[in-house]
Amino acid sequence: MNFNDYYEFKIAEHFLSALINNDYSGFTDKEEEQFNQWFDDLPKVKGTLDLADNDYFFDECDICGLYAKCYTVRLHFHNAEVSA
Repeated sequence: MNFNDYYEFKIAEHFLSALINNDYSGFTDKEEEQFNQWFDDLPKVKGTLDLADNDYFFDECDICGLYAKCYTVRLHFHNAEVSA
């Protein structure tokens, strides 16, 4: 499938292990719940999640709402309304 659009999220570094490897080790129950809620609330599109780049920044995490060392994660999908 040809992906031509994406949603962008700011994710705290410690959540990347769950996103990439399904590894929740070291998470508190609250962090695991926050991650699962965020993941369940992602837009329902056929696509793929990836790390936009290896650059980090200090910002508010879209999962927990706290300021942290964050990375940009993108959910790529095909948008029929966008012509390539």
